[in-house]
Amino acid sequence: MKPSHFPFVDAGSTDHRGLGQAIGEHLRAPIHAHCDRVLGRIKTGASAEAISRAVHDIDRYCRRFFPQYLDEIEAMASAAGIAFHDLLLTGCEESVMLSVRERCTTIAFSGMDGVILGHNEDWLPGFEDGFYVVRAKLPDGTAFLSLAYMASPPGSSVAVNSHGVAFSGNSLIGQRQPGIAKNFLLRSQVEARSLEDFERRALCQPRALSNNTMAIDRCRQYRDGARYSCAPTGR
Repeated sequence: MKPSHFPFVDAGSTDHRGLGQAIGEHLRAPIHAHCDRVLGRIKTGASAEAISRAVHDIDRYCRRFFPQYLDEIEAMASAAGIAFHDLLLTGCEESVMLSVRERCTTIAFSGMDGVILGHNEDWLPGFEDGFYVVRAKLPDGTAFLSLAYMASPPGSSVAVNSHGVAFSGNSLIGQRQPGIAKNFLLRSQVEARSLEDFERRALCQPRALSNNTMAIDRCRQYRDGARYSCAPTGR
């Protein structure tokens, strides 16, 4: 993708609904544009029945495992003036778009200043302007900074938090099944307090789509280093 200027949202200290509301209010116009583009692509390539089934599964599994993140999406949709299920589907388009291939790449290597995590966000053409950067602090004290796709929760691309955990996610396109949408698993990992906690969150089941996430942390036992973890979240 060509470099672009990404809008920035500083949500401050807030709860999940406040976070979603801040994103929706600040990004109303670009969210509308992104939803129109993605929903048009989805409706061209999938039947109404497949779309309805995908929305039902995304809602059902997130409501069961991560209701707090549905609160974020509901508040985002309300603030942006978009139907909740349209925003939900746009933010989890991989649950229904079958004709895409694996694209993004993540690397981690040891450098002079510690472990470096690198990621290229190489999704579909037309998504170049479909990103935003958000900063927030949640009630439990977790603060984070994330690059994410419009209409998606924080964490859908890369994130770093105040617990010293940084990560990126890569889709592994394969057979879909009913389960937790990938972007909600990534949203959960934004709040990981350690690599062990990160891996536990990454392996939450059932999962709708295979995904690979790589994370590094600020390891206290090494003066100038870090640890890293690669967590394949396949079936």
